[in-house]
Amino acid sequence: MAQKNNFDIILNTSRSFGGYEEITSSADLATWQGIVKYYSQSDLTSSHGKITIYIDWSPAETYARKLAELYSQPPDVISKTITENPNFFANKLVCQAMVEFEENSEHFRLWTGNDLLEHFLYELFLLANLATPGCFNLYRSYIRVPKLDPTKDVFAQTELELSEYLFESAWHEAQQSAWLKVGFQPFENVLEWYRRHNIGFRQVAKTNIERALFSLLHLSRREFFEPEATLWIASALEAVFDTPHGSSFQYLNNRISNLLVLSDKEKAILKKKLREFYDIRNGFVHGGGVICHPLTNEAWDGEVDEVVMRIIQSNNFAVTILLSSVQELIRNNSVGFMFTETIKNIPFNKTP
Repeated sequence: MAQKNNFDIILNTSRSFGGYEEITSSADLATWQGIVKYYSQSDLTSSHGKITIYIDWSPAETYARKLAELYSQPPDVISKTITENPNFFANKLVCQAMVEFEENSEHFRLWTGNDLLEHFLYELFLLANLATPGCFNLYRSYIRVPKLDPTKDVFAQTELELSEYLFESAWHEAQQSAWLKVGFQPFENVLEWYRRHNIGFRQVAKTNIERALFSLLHLSRREFFEPEATLWIASALEAVFDTPHGSSFQYLNNRISNLLVLSDKEKAILKKKLREFYDIRNGFVHGGGVICHPLTNEAWDGEVDEVVMRIIQSNNFAVTILLSSVQELIRNNSVGFMFTETIKNIPFNKTP
């Protein structure tokens, strides 16, 4: 007889940013429709046995459709609808889930259903936000075991601290500079590309793109002004662009310029901002970087705001390059980039 564990997934429904809802809401709906189609029942196999995960995503899809319909209306209708319905926006949604193990599956001893469901949601979080940056938020979301009391049992609830901030931030950054090329992609295209990597339950990255994808997940658990965020972004960029150790900046600058086919003006912007990012990164790694108190408070010291904003803006730009590059791989259904050098002879100047 199969072993079954039941759970509730409590989802945060909000995005980190406002604005562009007439665009983002329809893209969100398209991705949620893809999630319903491909992630309502998932059969996972391994050497330890078979696991099936069932999730009822209909509350999330229904809410996404509700928002898309609202923001397709003229501004006056949107305003009137929200004013007349003060509870129009949901703070959270509850999606029911079940994890089923084969009888005598070793997974039932090695993992709990909670662990498997959490791993599964990490994967889905990554794919959804690669398709529609910002659409899937697991910050202040959690997995709950219905039969346990969270006030009495520490295993009753598992916090999911993955924020979609970096994905949405990158998309907003690209709205101001179209050459950064962060956009929306069909969920099924992202899923097909991801499955070709055959990552499964792998816990240690084996390839450059796996290093970048795992780094994106680590990034989603970090405050964007913390040194760890800067280091994870740099690590992911260097993995995607396969840069030699010790000369990352120059290689990245050249390879990003070629990938995004930049104009001279855009190349100058890239070089300046990438240099600023690497100055911050190198300061953290080699010493000399600005270190703030853990309880930073700009009301006590105005310098804090300047320092934090400099780091956040620099990280925002770098992560936009990172997301643009990964989306370029997805668009071309590629496993990675290959870089080659061209050697040309430089002739002597002809004498007049």
